[in-house]
Amino acid sequence: MATAAAKATDEQKEAALRGFQALWVAGTMGALFTAFARSLPIYLDHLTHSPFDLSYTLDVCLRFGYLLWLLSYFVASNLRVQFDLRRDKTDAFYDVIQSVLALTAAYFLDFLAPTEHRGLTVFAWPTAAIFLICLLALILFYKDEWPKKKLRVFGSALSGGSFVLVLLCESRAHPVRVMAALAVLLAFLFWVLVAFVLIRVRTLEIKRA
Repeated sequence: MATAAAKATDEQKEAALRGFQALWVAGTMGALFTAFARSLPIYLDHLTHSPFDLSYTLDVCLRFGYLLWLLSYFVASNLRVQFDLRRDKTDAFYDVIQSVLALTAAYFLDFLAPTEHRGLTVFAWPTAAIFLICLLALILFYKDEWPKKKLRVFGSALSGGSFVLVLLCESRAHPVRVMAALAVLLAFLFWVLVAFVLIRVRTLEIKRA
Protein backbone atom coordinates (compact mmCIF):
# COMPACT_ATOMS: atom_id res chain seq x y z
CA MET A 1 0.00 0.00 0.00
CA ALA A 2 1.43 3.35 -1.05
CA THR A 3 2.51 5.64 1.74
CA ALA A 4 0.54 8.87 1.91
CA ALA A 5 2.53 11.89 0.86
CA ALA A 6 3.68 14.06 3.70
CA LYS A 7 1.94 17.39 4.08
CA ALA A 8 3.81 20.51 3.10
CA THR A 9 5.28 22.42 6.00
CA ASP A 10 4.45 26.05 6.69
CA GLU A 11 7.91 27.02 5.44
CA GLN A 12 7.34 25.13 2.17
CA LYS A 13 3.94 26.74 1.68
CA GLU A 14 5.42 30.18 2.28
CA ALA A 15 8.26 29.44 -0.17
CA ALA A 16 5.75 28.32 -2.80
CA LEU A 17 3.67 31.45 -2.23
CA ARG A 18 6.77 33.63 -2.52
CA GLY A 19 7.75 31.88 -5.76
CA PHE A 20 4.28 32.35 -7.22
CA GLN A 21 4.25 36.05 -6.32
CA ALA A 22 7.74 36.61 -7.71
CA LEU A 23 6.82 34.99 -11.04
CA TRP A 24 3.44 36.75 -11.24
CA VAL A 25 4.76 40.23 -10.48
CA ALA A 26 7.83 39.75 -12.66
CA GLY A 27 5.61 38.56 -15.51
CA THR A 28 3.41 41.64 -15.23
CA MET A 29 6.46 43.87 -15.04
CA GLY A 30 7.93 42.16 -18.10
CA ALA A 31 4.72 42.64 -20.08
CA LEU A 32 4.56 46.34 -19.18
CA PHE A 33 8.25 46.89 -19.96
CA THR A 34 7.94 45.09 -23.31
CA ALA A 35 4.92 47.21 -24.21
CA PHE A 36 6.80 50.39 -23.25
CA ALA A 37 9.99 49.50 -25.13
CA ARG A 38 8.13 48.29 -28.23
CA SER A 39 5.86 51.32 -28.51
CA LEU A 40 8.26 54.13 -27.64
CA PRO A 41 10.19 54.18 -30.96
CA ILE A 42 6.93 54.20 -32.93
CA TYR A 43 5.46 57.16 -31.08
CA LEU A 44 8.77 59.04 -31.12
CA ASP A 45 8.90 58.61 -34.89
CA HIS A 46 5.36 60.01 -35.21
CA LEU A 47 6.20 62.98 -32.98
CA THR A 48 9.45 63.87 -34.72
CA HIS A 49 8.32 63.42 -38.34
CA SER A 50 4.89 65.00 -38.15
CA PRO A 51 3.79 68.63 -37.75
CA PHE A 52 3.50 69.63 -34.10
CA ASP A 53 0.05 68.91 -32.69
CA LEU A 54 -0.41 69.83 -29.02
CA SER A 55 -3.42 67.57 -28.55
CA TYR A 56 -1.64 64.54 -30.01
CA THR A 57 1.55 65.28 -28.06
CA LEU A 58 -0.32 65.51 -24.76
CA ASP A 59 -2.23 62.34 -25.59
CA VAL A 60 1.00 60.41 -26.24
CA CYS A 61 2.76 61.82 -23.16
CA LEU A 62 -0.16 60.89 -20.93
CA ARG A 63 -0.34 57.36 -22.32
CA PHE A 64 3.35 56.78 -21.71
CA GLY A 65 3.18 58.60 -18.37
CA TYR A 66 0.49 56.29 -17.00
CA LEU A 67 2.26 53.22 -18.36
CA LEU A 68 5.56 54.37 -16.82
CA TRP A 69 3.81 54.92 -13.46
CA LEU A 70 2.44 51.38 -13.50
CA LEU A 71 5.77 49.92 -14.61
CA SER A 72 7.68 51.81 -11.91
CA TYR A 73 5.16 50.68 -9.32
CA PHE A 74 5.68 47.04 -10.27
CA VAL A 75 9.45 47.46 -10.04
CA ALA A 76 8.88 48.51 -6.42
CA SER A 77 6.50 45.57 -5.93
CA ASN A 78 9.12 43.17 -7.27
CA LEU A 79 11.61 44.48 -4.71
CA ARG A 80 9.04 43.81 -2.00
CA VAL A 81 8.44 40.25 -3.18
CA GLN A 82 12.18 39.52 -3.48
CA PHE A 83 13.31 40.82 -0.11
CA ASP A 84 10.42 40.96 2.37
CA LEU A 85 10.50 37.92 4.63
CA ARG A 86 6.82 37.65 5.53
CA ARG A 87 4.28 36.60 2.92
CA ASP A 88 0.62 35.64 3.23
CA LYS A 89 -2.42 34.99 1.07
CA THR A 90 -3.52 38.62 1.30
CA ASP A 91 -0.30 39.70 -0.42
CA ALA A 92 -0.79 37.13 -3.17
CA PHE A 93 -4.42 38.16 -3.71
CA TYR A 94 -3.41 41.82 -3.92
CA ASP A 95 -0.65 41.09 -6.44
CA VAL A 96 -3.04 39.18 -8.71
CA ILE A 97 -5.67 41.94 -8.61
CA GLN A 98 -3.24 44.78 -9.21
CA SER A 99 -1.63 42.87 -12.08
CA VAL A 100 -5.01 42.42 -13.77
CA LEU A 101 -5.77 46.13 -13.28
CA ALA A 102 -2.41 47.23 -14.69
CA LEU A 103 -2.60 44.98 -17.76
CA THR A 104 -6.19 46.07 -18.43
CA ALA A 105 -5.07 49.70 -18.29
CA ALA A 106 -2.17 48.97 -20.65
CA TYR A 107 -4.57 47.33 -23.10
CA PHE A 108 -6.92 50.32 -23.22
CA LEU A 109 -3.92 52.63 -23.58
CA ASP A 110 -3.20 50.67 -26.81
CA PHE A 111 0.11 49.19 -25.68
CA LEU A 112 -0.74 45.48 -25.65
CA ALA A 113 -2.72 45.20 -28.89
CA PRO A 114 -3.10 47.31 -32.08
CA THR A 115 -6.46 48.75 -31.07
CA GLU A 116 -7.77 52.25 -31.76
CA HIS A 117 -9.00 53.69 -28.47
CA ARG A 118 -9.50 57.44 -28.85
CA GLY A 119 -10.76 60.38 -26.85
CA LEU A 120 -10.43 61.27 -23.22
CA THR A 121 -12.25 58.10 -22.15
CA VAL A 122 -9.05 56.13 -22.74
CA PHE A 123 -7.58 57.74 -19.62
CA ALA A 124 -10.44 56.50 -17.47
CA TRP A 125 -8.83 53.04 -17.41
CA PRO A 126 -5.36 53.86 -16.03
CA THR A 127 -6.73 56.40 -13.55
CA ALA A 128 -9.27 53.85 -12.31
CA ALA A 129 -6.55 51.19 -12.11
CA ILE A 130 -4.28 53.39 -9.98
CA PHE A 131 -7.24 54.39 -7.80
CA LEU A 132 -8.20 50.76 -7.15
CA ILE A 133 -4.57 49.76 -6.53
CA CYS A 134 -4.20 52.49 -3.89
CA LEU A 135 -7.62 51.93 -2.36
CA LEU A 136 -7.27 48.16 -2.18
CA ALA A 137 -3.87 48.53 -0.49
CA LEU A 138 -5.42 50.94 1.99
CA ILE A 139 -8.15 48.41 2.83
CA LEU A 140 -6.10 45.19 2.84
CA PHE A 141 -3.06 46.57 4.64
CA TYR A 142 -4.81 48.83 7.12
CA LYS A 143 -2.35 47.80 9.83
CA ASP A 144 0.61 49.37 8.00
CA GLU A 145 2.30 52.41 9.49
CA TRP A 146 0.80 55.84 8.87
CA PRO A 147 3.37 57.13 6.29
CA LYS A 148 2.41 54.34 3.87
CA LYS A 149 -1.31 54.79 4.50
CA LYS A 150 -1.01 58.55 4.01
CA LEU A 151 0.58 58.08 0.59
CA ARG A 152 -2.13 55.59 -0.37
CA VAL A 153 -4.76 58.15 0.62
CA PHE A 154 -3.03 60.78 -1.53
CA GLY A 155 -2.76 58.31 -4.41
CA SER A 156 -6.43 57.40 -4.14
CA ALA A 157 -7.47 61.06 -4.04
CA LEU A 158 -5.31 62.08 -7.02
CA SER A 159 -6.22 59.12 -9.22
CA GLY A 160 -9.88 59.25 -8.18
CA GLY A 161 -9.97 62.96 -9.01
CA SER A 162 -8.38 62.22 -12.39
CA PHE A 163 -10.98 59.55 -13.08
CA VAL A 164 -13.87 61.87 -12.22
CA LEU A 165 -12.32 64.63 -14.35
CA VAL A 166 -12.21 62.31 -17.36
CA LEU A 167 -15.82 61.23 -16.93
CA LEU A 168 -17.11 64.77 -16.43
CA CYS A 169 -15.15 66.32 -19.30
CA GLU A 170 -15.18 63.49 -21.85
CA SER A 171 -17.71 65.27 -24.05
CA ARG A 172 -16.36 68.81 -23.59
CA ALA A 173 -14.94 70.84 -26.47
CA HIS A 174 -11.52 71.53 -24.92
CA PRO A 175 -9.71 68.19 -24.48
CA VAL A 176 -6.29 69.90 -24.42
CA ARG A 177 -7.14 71.67 -21.17
CA VAL A 178 -8.39 68.46 -19.64
CA MET A 179 -5.26 66.56 -20.69
CA ALA A 180 -3.10 69.36 -19.28
CA ALA A 181 -4.94 69.02 -15.96
CA LEU A 182 -4.47 65.25 -16.06
CA ALA A 183 -0.75 65.78 -16.68
CA VAL A 184 -0.50 67.94 -13.55
CA LEU A 185 -2.33 65.32 -11.47
CA LEU A 186 -0.09 62.62 -12.94
CA ALA A 187 2.99 64.60 -11.89
CA PHE A 188 1.68 64.56 -8.31
CA LEU A 189 1.02 60.82 -8.62
CA PHE A 190 4.68 60.35 -9.55
CA TRP A 191 5.63 62.32 -6.44
CA VAL A 192 3.51 59.95 -4.36
CA LEU A 193 5.12 56.96 -6.08
CA VAL A 194 8.66 58.20 -5.47
CA ALA A 195 7.87 58.84 -1.81
CA PHE A 196 6.35 55.36 -1.53
CA VAL A 197 9.40 53.71 -3.15
CA LEU A 198 11.73 55.48 -0.70
CA ILE A 199 9.66 54.20 2.23
CA ARG A 200 9.54 50.74 0.69
CA VAL A 201 13.33 50.58 0.33
CA ARG A 202 13.88 51.78 3.90
CA THR A 203 11.52 49.13 5.29
CA LEU A 204 12.70 46.07 3.33
CA GLU A 205 13.31 43.08 5.57
CA ILE A 206 16.76 41.75 4.68
CA LYS A 207 17.68 38.27 5.84
CA ARG A 208 21.03 38.29 7.61
CA ALA A 209 23.54 35.57 6.89
